[in-house]
Amino acid sequence: NGKLKKEELKKQILNMKKMGFGGAFLHSRSGLKTEYMGEEWLDLMDYCVQVLKENDMEAYLYDEDRWPSGTCGGYVTMDKTLRCKSMLSKELIDDTLPENLLGVFAVKLNAEGKCVSYRKIENYQQVEQGEKPYAFYWREAQGDDPFFNGQTYIDTMYKPAVEKFLELTHEKYKAVMGDKFGKEIVGVFMDEPNRGPMLNGFSRIEPERFDEVPYTVALFEEFEKRMGYKLQNHLPVIWFGKESDPFVKETYDFLEVVQQLFVENYAMPYYEWCEKNKLCLTGHILHEDNLACQVTMCGSIMRFFEYISYPGMDNLGSESTFY
Repeated sequence: NGKLKKEELKKQILNMKKMGFGGAFLHSRSGLKTEYMGEEWLDLMDYCVQVLKENDMEAYLYDEDRWPSGTCGGYVTMDKTLRCKSMLSKELIDDTLPENLLGVFAVKLNAEGKCVSYRKIENYQQVEQGEKPYAFYWREAQGDDPFFNGQTYIDTMYKPAVEKFLELTHEKYKAVMGDKFGKEIVGVFMDEPNRGPMLNGFSRIEPERFDEVPYTVALFEEFEKRMGYKLQNHLPVIWFGKESDPFVKETYDFLEVVQQLFVENYAMPYYEWCEKNKLCLTGHILHEDNLACQVTMCGSIMRFFEYISYPGMDNLGSESTFY
């Protein structure tokens, strides 16, 4: 963090050496004043690798400006088509429909808010007694989030977004210090990529964030190809569940498809890039805590970990937490 200087970076590495560490992760932190991935940053990271080598220590690159991995400090999502996307629901009170409409439904809910029935309609006036009109739509994440340097997170289920991230981050490192890959530079650390929140609002700034579920532009096409039916005909149960059954197959299938898209379009090309360039891929993804946490942001983490050379996890807390 702060304005990086060679003497301070060397001092920190030597302190790590004295403490018995065998290497270091070159990790941007909050408060960084040196331009992330600029020429000075790359020069200083190359210098750190040299100091580590001189002290018989291993160097690992870190792939993001803080976390979560994927935006190159916000540079990737300056292209709005690469931003993360969500589906949302909205109860209609007039004929005004949201942009990027996916469907309008007449929905009958019980006292607990579970779906009793649902059917497609054209407008809010077509509801019958006991029904409410809901519109379902998608949108890109809103910009100006300071955590993403005024941008947003990426669509990790969309391969072009991931390819742009690798181009702006990994390929830049390779251009400057690729001759050290697999030698002085052992690997790269991936930190908390995710496929977007499932009705929990995590990492979002929008007022409706607790209503969001993951979306990508190819979702419906891929869903029908993989599951054999149209998800867009069953959108209400994703939000409201079913009165008749606590297990909602459509939601289960939806989570399975976004899991597959996340692994295929983020984990696999990232891992393949590292393998091709002789780097060990280590790190972790968001919310490993338990299965419920995993489902809200990523799905089953073990299926993602297949494509990490050395899977890791967060283990943060006070001393009392660990004992």
